[in-house]
This record gives sequence, structure tokens and C-alpha cells, in this order.
Amino acid sequence: MVCNLELFSGVARAESHALIVVGIAGEEAQGSAWKQEAKDWETLLISRKIRPRVIASPEGGKVVAGETTRDLVKAHLDSWAKNLTAQDDAVLVMIGYTVTRQGHSQFQVRGPRLTGVDMVESLKNLKARALTVFVTGPGGVGLGTALAGKNRAIISATSDETEINLTRFGPYWIQMLAAAPDEPLIKLLNQCARKVNGYYEDHHFARTENARLWLNHDLVVEAPFDSLLTMPELQKWTLGDPTLATIDLKKGDGETKEPIQSPPSPGSTPETL
Repeated sequence: MVCNLELFSGVARAESHALIVVGIAGEEAQGSAWKQEAKDWETLLISRKIRPRVIASPEGGKVVAGETTRDLVKAHLDSWAKNLTAQDDAVLVMIGYTVTRQGHSQFQVRGPRLTGVDMVESLKNLKARALTVFVTGPGGVGLGTALAGKNRAIISATSDETEINLTRFGPYWIQMLAAAPDEPLIKLLNQCARKVNGYYEDHHFARTENARLWLNHDLVVEAPFDSLLTMPELQKWTLGDPTLATIDLKKGDGETKEPIQSPPSPGSTPETL
């Protein structure tokens, strides 16, 4: 997610911005694992000359109006929509639980929950060249569905709202990305999905997660991503150059599906934990 190489020769230069959001865990071990995952993301992004903002849901203390996790995340996304230009890239990493009730996705944080509707509203006027979102925890498909759109790539550890068990995708994904940050993202995603499947097969466990990928709202594909490896356009899609604007995703052998609809406009006060 460093500068777009195509812009080096001109005056304009792309900048990359990143936000890591860590939700509230149900037990201590999971909370520790999510904190480590966030640290690994921070280390990777800093190594790519990107200094991310990290917003972690507090584990205790008084919930102060205007300073809740939801408030802080919305304010940061609002600033992206206001300040980022068509030369900038944005990376959003969501680490935690997502639940979906009556078609509305809710990312679990202390205080008022952060909903998919909240995020759609904050990002609706985003002008960035590319928005890449990684939703690595259980139930994240709801956020992916809400946020999919033009010039956006959404990667979710799960492909069904009922996949609510703890996921292996997040730790595997950041490990693979850190080891080979210049590789095409589609190649790494496919390898990660296969490693996740291998874990469940090796341990004779029921597989309770299946990754999903949204690209430009034109392509919605569930793991494994073998069919996309034949698309030469996606060999250009890397962490260093995440733009999808010049990639015609309707060509190639990928599986094209109907666009998934975003949730309706907000009409009620967010639930509180």
C-alpha cells in the first residue's frame, strides 16, 4: 500500500491510509489473540511506510458519550470521506465479532454497536482511488455485504451469517501477507483459504468458516479462489497497488454474481453493550 508506481513520474503521488478496529471479545484468550493480530497488522503497515490508526474497544471503564468506539470509528471514516482524494488508497481492518439481526450487521464494541449502516453512511462520499477492507472475525460477511461497491475490495473470513465460531483466517492471512507483501493478493487469499481448510481437515473438525471476496461489486466469490487465478488482471492487484479502477473484472473465468444489496438506511438508535 505504498505509492502507486504509475504516479512516480508525475507530480501527483498516491498516499495510503489505514485504520485498524479491534472489537470486544467474549473471553480473555480471544481478546489477546485479536490484540496480537492488530499488532501484526500495525507492524506490516508501518513496514510499508503506512502508519495506521488503531482503535480498540475498551474492556472496561465508563462509556463516555462522544468518545465511544463507534464515535471514534465514525469520525475517522468521516475524515476519510472529507479529506482523501482520488489519488489516495485506504485500508480498513476489522478484527472482532459481527452479528446480523433483521438484515442489519453490527460489529461488537463496548458501548453503542458499530453497524454496517454507520460505516456505509460515513463512507458514502469517499473519493479514494481504492478502499480495501479486511473483516477477519466471525460473522463478518454482514459488513462485507454492506460495504461492497465501486473501487472497493472486501475480504471476509466468513461467507454466511451463521458462521459465528472463532475464525482461523485472520491470523493465517496476516502471516501470509507479512511474509510476501508484494505478491498478488488473489494468490495469497487462495493460499490462505486452503490453509484454513487444511486446519479443519487435519483436526477432523467441521469447517465453520469459508472466506468470501467482493471485487468492485461486480464479482462475489467464495473460497477457494482457484477460478480467479486465471485472470491476468488480478495479477496487478497487490498491497502496494490495490486499485481496481483499471481492472475489468467481468472478463476472465471468475464467477460473476448479482451485486449484493447494502442494508437500508438507519432508523433506530444503535444497540449498546
